[in-house]
Amino acid sequence: MLYKDITHDLLENHFGPITVTRDDKGIGEKNEIRFPIHESIQFNNLPMIIETVGSEEQVEQLIPKWSIVKRGIAGA
Repeated sequence: MLYKDITHDLLENHFGPITVTRDDKGIGEKNEIRFPIHESIQFNNLPMIIETVGSEEQVEQLIPKWSIVKRGIAGA
């Protein structure tokens, strides 16, 4: 799962504390409202937020590796 890979990369690159949360609702690509359909996280296509603390240099080194992540990387 993508969030596990990203979390692993952050830990390997000595980022600060990491928090992963998933919302209980989301809006899909066709503007439909999405709700959990199953208790298992792998069957739900809902928004996920990964928060951590790191320097700009650390972030810049990892962005090319995460080419699949195109939106949502926020700067301080």
